[in-house]
Amino acid sequence: MSPKTLTFLLFTLTFFSGCKNDTPPNVNQKRTDANFKITLNVIVKKDDNFSLFYNQDGSTDFSKIAPIWVGVKGKGTEQKVIFTLPKKVKPKQLRLDFGLAKNQENIFFKSIIIENNGKKRVIKGSELAGFFIADVKKCTFNASTGVIKAVRKDGVRQYPSLYPQEESLKEELEKLAQ
Repeated sequence: MSPKTLTFLLFTLTFFSGCKNDTPPNVNQKRTDANFKITLNVIVKKDDNFSLFYNQDGSTDFSKIAPIWVGVKGKGTEQKVIFTLPKKVKPKQLRLDFGLAKNQENIFFKSIIIENNGKKRVIKGSELAGFFIADVKKCTFNASTGVIKAVRKDGVRQYPSLYPQEESLKEELEKLAQ
């Protein structure tokens, strides 16, 4: 191969390897790597740790998958507590656990926002009762006021949790998973 040919090939290779595709990505392309994001709007007066349990079989058995824990700073105003599920997880049911702090006061659950792949469902106020129910051994829940009050058993505060109203929550989660 002649030096002229070799130089020409090296120049051509260098020139074309430096070019990039300036074609914009397809705006309508569906995101397949989206994560479900669950946002609780709450008032929590003391530092605590909340957990989100989920399953993918549609039951109320939450013992098979480890929960997602989030630390919450206590304050007297409404705040967001955000849980992000692992990629490609499509939950069928959710359970919300509202803390472990023995000295926690009543918690005010204002709303939940469930998001996935650009879709969003906001559930707030008395509508929460159509999607979540208190574990009566651990707490009471008044959806119209948002008050979650822990049960005290032998002077010990139980850890409040809300279980899903199975069919209604499952239906909403399935819509968001599509």
